[in-house]
Amino acid sequence: RATTTLPISTRRDESRQQRPTVSQSKKSSTATNDKSERITLALVTSQELNSISRNTRGRITLAALNDALSDIQHACRSKYAIISSHHHRDYYKRLSAHKDLECDEHEGRVWVSEQDLRDSCAFFRSGEASARSCLGVLRRLQRLKQVNCRGHVTYVLLTR
Repeated sequence: RATTTLPISTRRDESRQQRPTVSQSKKSSTATNDKSERITLALVTSQELNSISRNTRGRITLAALNDALSDIQHACRSKYAIISSHHHRDYYKRLSAHKDLECDEHEGRVWVSEQDLRDSCAFFRSGEASARSCLGVLRRLQRLKQVNCRGHVTYVLLTR
């Protein structure tokens, strides 16, 4: 009988190569998190803030605006990281909420709902009026775009 079989050691090596290693699985999960990693908003400069009329900006400081931008950026990153990770415990809840609020006006851009901002951003804890004026200034500076969709308010991030 003439059979061509591979030695046992070679078969083991082949089976080891077919299994994904821990480093390979981490690489694939980081590839899905690329959208959450790419979310960056430009900080507001003092020139931009001074270009807005005093009536529009009120008593909002530059530090408060930049803190609000970093809070919004963090909320978006965590939302998209959960949506892209199938193993997170809140995956199905967040994904269904995301799909329910998604509309054509979002145009494939990164967006966050007002409820997500209320739940995770510190500037909403300082007061409703100051949070509204802060969002108004950010809209005026073209960092955010407000979208009213199906009775809910969402904000599209306008990255540069």
